Amino acid sequence: MPLLAQDARWVSLARQSAAILGAHSEAIVSAILAQWACENGADRAWPPPHNNPGNITRDVGNLDQEPHALATTPPGVGFLYSYATPEVGVAAYAHCLLNSRRYPRAIASARAGDPVGFLTHVCNAGYGTRLACCLAELPRMHLAPSSPPGSPRWRCGTLAVNVRTGPGVRFPVVGQVHRGQVVTGPEVTGAPYAVRGRVYSGWIRMAVNRFTAHAFYVKL
Repeated sequence: MPLLAQDARWVSLARQSAAILGAHSEAIVSAILAQWACENGADRAWPPPHNNPGNITRDVGNLDQEPHALATTPPGVGFLYSYATPEVGVAAYAHCLLNSRRYPRAIASARAGDPVGFLTHVCNAGYGTRLACCLAELPRMHLAPSSPPGSPRWRCGTLAVNVRTGPGVRFPVVGQVHRGQVVTGPEVTGAPYAVRGRVYSGWIRMAVNRFTAHAFYVKL
């Protein structure tokens, strides 16, 4: 499933929402992206219809969102708002949380840099997003800083190579690199692994908590 966290525009828009909330932690940006992904089915309906990533309805925050137009009336959901641009939609999402009496604990968690608390209090206060979905998406929305400038570049030479959270096969898989794709990062030593009977211990550190097995790449 494509990662919303790899879409630079929507990461920037999530940062805009976080700033409106008074939150300055990248962990909260990840939490906002996780909620938006769950609200929109991630790869099934992204970008969000009606420039409304939070699926704001008349019922979400008990707010009067006029003069924004009402777009649709999904069964059992209420009136779903439509916004002229994504920028207006993400600002409306943040102001919905700020101005409603439902979400003060969520705002406090956001300002404290607590992504799990933020998602828990948003979902449990009646927003409607499934908390289990948000918590499952949260690690997928991790915003890892890119490798330092000048890092080596590597081309994948096999069908697909896993990307893991650490330099070893016991670390969780969070994505894949496919043949011909180029990654950037220094080579580091990690846990040994076997390829066609040979043992290697080299890993490419693509970013913080993002590693891929060096044996499958050719240096450019």
